[in-house]
Amino acid sequence: MADFTQDNIETNARGRGIPPLLLIVFGILLGILFAPNTRSGRRAPDKVREALELIESEYVDDIPRDSLEEEAVRAILGTLDPHSSYLSVADFEREESDMRGNFDGVGMVLRQFGDTVCVGQVIKGGPSSSLDILPGDRILKVDTAVVSGAKIKIEDVVSMLRGPRRSSVDVTLYRLADASTHTVTIRRGVIPTPSLSYYGILKPGIGYMRLARFTETSYDEVCQALDSLNKQGMKHLIFDLRSNSGGLLETATSIVDEFLNSREPIVYTQGAHQRRQTVHSTRGGRFTQGPLTVVIDEWSASASEIVAGAIQDNDRGEIVGRRSFGKGLVQRQCYFKDGSAMFLTIARYYTPSGRCIQRPYANGTKSYYSDFIDRVTDEVLSNSPSLDIADSTPYYTLRQHRTVYGGGGIYPDRNIAYQKDSLLTYYNSLINKQVISLFSLDYVSRHAKELLTQYPTGSDFCSGFVVDDKLFEAMLRMADSEGIARNRQCIAAYGNEMRAYIKAYIAESLYDNYTFYRITLPYDHDMQQVLSGAKSYNQLSQ
Repeated sequence: MADFTQDNIETNARGRGIPPLLLIVFGILLGILFAPNTRSGRRAPDKVREALELIESEYVDDIPRDSLEEEAVRAILGTLDPHSSYLSVADFEREESDMRGNFDGVGMVLRQFGDTVCVGQVIKGGPSSSLDILPGDRILKVDTAVVSGAKIKIEDVVSMLRGPRRSSVDVTLYRLADASTHTVTIRRGVIPTPSLSYYGILKPGIGYMRLARFTETSYDEVCQALDSLNKQGMKHLIFDLRSNSGGLLETATSIVDEFLNSREPIVYTQGAHQRRQTVHSTRGGRFTQGPLTVVIDEWSASASEIVAGAIQDNDRGEIVGRRSFGKGLVQRQCYFKDGSAMFLTIARYYTPSGRCIQRPYANGTKSYYSDFIDRVTDEVLSNSPSLDIADSTPYYTLRQHRTVYGGGGIYPDRNIAYQKDSLLTYYNSLINKQVISLFSLDYVSRHAKELLTQYPTGSDFCSGFVVDDKLFEAMLRMADSEGIARNRQCIAAYGNEMRAYIKAYIAESLYDNYTFYRITLPYDHDMQQVLSGAKSYNQLSQ
């Protein structure tokens, strides 16, 4: 299930199966932000201006000039490339807050449960955390507007709860546990949105970081994590960039800088109107010597590919996973006077060996994304772990002169095939129909207070809470009611993993995303494959 916060749409898929294309496109479309921002003050070409004026003065119906201009800009940008795009005022404000790593809001993650919007999580330290609000509470009204049972979109509830810091909003809640209704007044504040989902020691000497996106705060978050992991005796780092669709170029290069010695190339950019600009590492970073594994998948794009490409081309570490998305275009923010903006592609970026990993887009945006889905589908169905090379031009890494390729994403040094098991059909149905996540939210709505009393912290919950047979059977009955026929073989084979995800979703609502990953990582198929090769890679790198 996609989780919505006041200023952010979470697009990272959990569980199994391919995330919906539209959610992924939303993240990848914006890509990385690079180059100084500019204000748009240029006059529209005569033909465009004349056409708008004629439509405004002669068309059979009244159409606002602003709407015409927005559609004209969208249409023009749509002819250029898949990543040049127009953002309305609201869309641009959301994107800017996402890249800042914080937003002004009430400090709740919202979830949809039937026709009702629920509190999915109360963000620690936020304005809501000190009030009588529990995860699972149903939102009945925002100020005087009724939102429960009104067939209102969750995005609209998000908009109602958003507002400038220090302003207030009244929220009426229904608590299922005791069938009570109460109203709280929330004074909006600044809500941090960490980009580092999780870090820790997976095995003795092996550290792990999972980065969801590249924002203004990501570099500091990564540095703090590296310092902590180094103190805990990390010898080998696994840097997980799966489903990371990108973000800020400067943040990406700063993070790479922590893994390279001084004056090593990281990336260069170049366009028809942009001279070549090369970024080099500036100093010895926090982790320049030990084995490094960067994990990518088909949803890793843009800034993620810059990091993976720099590590691969400098022979600094091993790239493991699946071929990345293939976005090698650089956008600049250009503002309009009304507060809207466009992201205009101004250059291509190239890895240190000279690769441009941008996939072809000559056949238009629709074909660009449908070709990507076809590629992923072929790789899912293929019995061979090998990947077709989109661009046969060879490039060579800088130290070991290994052959690498561009033109279709970053190709991993070690490919991880998709997990294939016919028994997973039943498990996938539980995930895709949101049975496990919704069951867990319903359980939280009935027991949040007692759970938080019994398990005050995420660590207490991880060590103490058990999904027993009674709770597990209740989830299976919910699946029965959704028309998902039980597969006892699948339950026998993957029952422990299903129980782990029930526990993880409950923990996510009660505590944070960090606790979710802490519980699910031992059941992450791809990560187990990464770890299985860590020993041999350690030996290779010594």
